[in-house]
Amino acid sequence: MDVRCFPHVINIAVKYGLKHLTKLPDDVDIRDAPGWIPAAEALLNPENTAYFECLESDVVSAARKIVNTIRASDQRRETFQQIIKELNQTRENANKIPGLQLLRDVDTRWSSIFLMIDRLLLLSEELTHIQCDVLNDIREFLSYPHAVQEELSGEQTPTLSQVLPLYEQLITNLTHAKEDLPKISHAIDATIEKLKEYVVRSRKNPVYILAMGVYWFDLH
Repeated sequence: MDVRCFPHVINIAVKYGLKHLTKLPDDVDIRDAPGWIPAAEALLNPENTAYFECLESDVVSAARKIVNTIRASDQRRETFQQIIKELNQTRENANKIPGLQLLRDVDTRWSSIFLMIDRLLLLSEELTHIQCDVLNDIREFLSYPHAVQEELSGEQTPTLSQVLPLYEQLITNLTHAKEDLPKISHAIDATIEKLKEYVVRSRKNPVYILAMGVYWFDLH
């Protein structure tokens, strides 16, 4: 697999996970859910009902609609900034809202979804409390692949021997993240599944074997 394909691989894997956010493992009676079902314990907790209802309603799409509505025209953007200024006049410095514009996501760049949510959470006046909770969890999930992409972007010409260990580390980090984010662990599992699929395919590539051999000699 060409190293240049890896940003595309992350795009596919993350979007695959995001599509699973609304596919909760509760299509059957969750009281009969076996323990191995992702987030089974979280699903069985009645206190999480509002969270899962928000998740199932596609909170990412709701966030996107808020951003697109506000950014639809110069007048709306100016009005939004004016609202922020007026709100800040009644707040202490520590609670002031940053004077920033919302960011749209771009279909071909999954990281723009992370950046869109990250910025929207800073300007969260349009969100309900539960939407903020859900989006914060999604943001944390997306922060792991975002960190890998940022690390790769610092390399002018990343090699296969550099890239694959990063993706293996990403899989490890996402696996650990499921413990902190049990309510969206089913979506994280979907991303891990897709990443593993591409890593296994890459390891079968003769170019990878040669690259790792060169990498070993460079180290020794």
